[in-house]
Amino acid sequence: MAFTFDATPKATTANSYVSVAVADDYFEGRQNSGAWAGLASLTKQRLLVSACNRLEAELYLGEKTTQGQRLKWPRVDVLDDAGYLYDADTVPRYVQEAQMELAWAMQQGGTTDFFADTGLEGFTDIDLGPLSISRNLNTVAGQLPASVARLIASFRMGARLVRG
Repeated sequence: MAFTFDATPKATTANSYVSVAVADDYFEGRQNSGAWAGLASLTKQRLLVSACNRLEAELYLGEKTTQGQRLKWPRVDVLDDAGYLYDADTVPRYVQEAQMELAWAMQQGGTTDFFADTGLEGFTDIDLGPLSISRNLNTVAGQLPASVARLIASFRMGARLVRG
């Protein structure tokens, strides 16, 4: 089966919240944007799909807009910081930015597989004789980078109470 990139909201075949063009525009305004611009289009697509797949593993407030949409966004019954409902036909900017930031973190970290937790991610060195283990405090298996977690914090289940 050939890889097909699809950033169409609510599509049954969607595998990204943002297009490569949107990501290119986003990174254009950043320091060191040339590193993203220098990537091949296919590499950008794969990074964006990998980042989207990881974000799909989270539990979010609200419900999918349609039963047939492949991805969890767009959603209904999700409030913004001002208390207004997000548009049920679009993916919120913070979710899109989280995907792009995660794609960038994957590129910078040299991995696109945030699902491949071995249980050893928290260590930098393990020697067996004599036993010596060095803890890597910067890595926790399966954890999103802090910048990404902050962007989607208000959308995640258990993130805030809503009075009825």
